[in-house]
Amino acid sequence: MEKTRGGNSLAIFGQEFPSLNKLIDEADETWVVSPAEQALLQRDRPEKSIQVVSNIVDVPGSALPFEERKDLLFIGSFQHPPNVDAVGLGK
Repeated sequence: MEKTRGGNSLAIFGQEFPSLNKLIDEADETWVVSPAEQALLQRDRPEKSIQVVSNIVDVPGSALPFEERKDLLFIGSFQHPPNVDAVGLGK
């Protein structure tokens, strides 16, 4: 992952995120979903609390056989293209 920093702006793969460091600076704690994100952000802000809170949840299996299931609950933002793709696969 290519990361450069100029002023108060974080650049990842050439895309600028000027407000990200400002938000981290203003927050008491920042949560990310992977150790890679944590390491990336802590390079510039080692004094800040940046914690990994995984969004991967171990869900126990259903007692209902797959063939008898009929509905799906999807929780996610449609501003994230993989989520749009996932909902499209369920149609």
